[in-house]
Amino acid sequence: MNLLPETLELLTRIGGAADGDPRHGGYRTYCGLRAQGLRDAALAALTGFVAEAAVWPLADRFAFTRWLAEAADFERNTPLTPDPLVRDLLEPAVAAQAAQVPADAEARMLLGLFGNAVDPGTPSPLDQYRAAHALDPANPVVSEVFVRAVLRGVAYSQHEMPYLYLGAPQEDAALLGQALTAARREAWGKRYLGLLEERLACARTAVTDPAQLNDGKQG
Repeated sequence: MNLLPETLELLTRIGGAADGDPRHGGYRTYCGLRAQGLRDAALAALTGFVAEAAVWPLADRFAFTRWLAEAADFERNTPLTPDPLVRDLLEPAVAAQAAQVPADAEARMLLGLFGNAVDPGTPSPLDQYRAAHALDPANPVVSEVFVRAVLRGVAYSQHEMPYLYLGAPQEDAALLGQALTAARREAWGKRYLGLLEERLACARTAVTDPAQLNDGKQG
């Protein structure tokens, strides 16, 4: 798999870092080998790191998970967070933290990022992000991750417009309203305002005047 230049740069930087917690050395080795294209050797190093880190105190496992999530810009599908690492270390850490401290908004947010949304009854990532935002609406990290998740979900709902609105426009409008409130509260939100307002207007049109969707149907 070819790596994006920015991902390659980040893997190289983490792999070559001399500072930081010495217990993270196995993960740094993984990053360095992955940046060199040595995937099998990288995954072998990762296996050893996960085995060591799995017995750390919860506070340390959660701190590593939080740091790595930020390094990955809160994205799941990246070489920084391969599936074995998520499955065997990151997800158990955030699940344990969320169970131990139910009011921890960042733990709830990270459940959205690293939790298993495939099992029946497991809340979706967006539901986890929304719950995290409700726990601490003043947390700028939680709020921005929530806003980004709303925009991703609504982009799918609206990608067939003006011919068809997929999903539930009323629910989307409510989510977009919450996201818009969060974005207006912080300086980081300025870059999202235009798109949020555009998406909200589209959702509201689909709610109040669904006949307009028919006007654009291909004939």
